[in-house]
Amino acid sequence: MIRSLQSLRGVAAVLIVAHHFGFHSGMVDSFGDCAVAIFMMLSGFVLSLSYHDRVAGGYDIPFRRFMLKRVVRIVPLYLLGLLYSLALCHFHIGPSKLVADVLMLQSWIPSPDYYFSGNAPTWFVSDLMLCYLLFIPTINLLNRRPRLFACLFLLYLIVYGLCAAFVPDTLVHPIVYIFPPMQFPVFVIGMVLSEIYSTSHANSCGFRADLIIISIIALIVGQMWFYPSVSPRLSLSSYWWPAAALLIISFSLCSKCLMIRLLSTPPGGSR
Repeated sequence: MIRSLQSLRGVAAVLIVAHHFGFHSGMVDSFGDCAVAIFMMLSGFVLSLSYHDRVAGGYDIPFRRFMLKRVVRIVPLYLLGLLYSLALCHFHIGPSKLVADVLMLQSWIPSPDYYFSGNAPTWFVSDLMLCYLLFIPTINLLNRRPRLFACLFLLYLIVYGLCAAFVPDTLVHPIVYIFPPMQFPVFVIGMVLSEIYSTSHANSCGFRADLIIISIIALIVGQMWFYPSVSPRLSLSSYWWPAAALLIISFSLCSKCLMIRLLSTPPGGSR
């Protein structure tokens, strides 16, 4: 794992916590949406990076072993968090919602009564499981048939844009933001960024790299400032994609600059 990306993950986690602790006003209300885009894109980036050499070398990824690793890593902690959340609400959730939560299907049902039931923030895990299921065919297509991948992904984005533009107002949040197929392209963009990083031998450092990082952070702050006046159809869909992509690729390629070193330094300066 690239150390600077761990720092970025920590910053995104802080934004998520601020958003979910009720600080819903002005710029702060945008923290959650921004961090979700970063996390989803970063998930695609890191996972693709870890399997890049294997796929590029012509080797297949065993689907069962791959999914077993994901399940072992995610499901026990997920169920523990769900159990704790259910205990807090005295298990007053209803059998259908409980089944949806246990099976990680809550975000497929376009109702906040379902995708915010149980341990509400884990709708993201439900989305992530779809990305894991589609990861192997996607990375194979990206590496072995890039032109076909580009055409199919462009078609996917067109359908995505039409859905985001014409879905009924009452379904903008559950469909545009929560529905797993609508988060999948964010994951795929992270995979594409991983390919860019893997084929690049540059690692910028010095004043120029610091200026790049500062400019991207300024861009994100600006987007947060304008967030309250942006339509939910945009703010809940692709509003954060460019900034998140620039942030991830700059953190990976500018890992030796002063800004990244400061963010990557543990408390007390120890390593």
